[in-house]
Amino acid sequence: MSPRATLHRWFKGFTVVEVLMASGIAVVLLGMAVQMSMNISDASELASVQTELRSEIQRAMDQMVRELRSTAPSRLTVQAGPSLVFSVPGDIDGDQSILDNLGNIEWPAGNSITYQLAAGQQLVRVQGATQRVLANNVPNVTFDNSTTNPALFTNEVRIRLTLQRTTQRQRQVTISGTAVVRLRNS
Repeated sequence: MSPRATLHRWFKGFTVVEVLMASGIAVVLLGMAVQMSMNISDASELASVQTELRSEIQRAMDQMVRELRSTAPSRLTVQAGPSLVFSVPGDIDGDQSILDNLGNIEWPAGNSITYQLAAGQQLVRVQGATQRVLANNVPNVTFDNSTTNPALFTNEVRIRLTLQRTTQRQRQVTISGTAVVRLRNS
């Protein structure tokens, strides 16, 4: 064979079957890469939403626990709806203290706070004419005390808060939290 014939045989090209096989393999690999990318993106979005909901539930719980620790069982009422109404101590006599001259706690009239589930799945804090959103995307919140749940002590309140949100890919994410708060004794 002449050197030219040997060279021509090397550069002859691929057969149709070889091209189809290579194309098929490339399509399968590309499909797998796209699917993996979508799964990673979905997992990232899911983790992001879970983190946001956990952060929001923690902020709301911290706020409620901080305020509830300053009230007394006699100053707290669990209502249907669900809502929780309670009073916090305040300085009535202007001496910069919540204690009167006999050492008793001062409970100003009209100083009540209400936590309630409002329209639009918002947990709100209402004090007088002021309303503030504590958490959004709240399908459920429950408040229990010894009246509604005999397993609790008379100076305890249990809060169960559930937050729920749907991701862009229509996956439902639900996060729940529970806190048992010990109230002040008087």
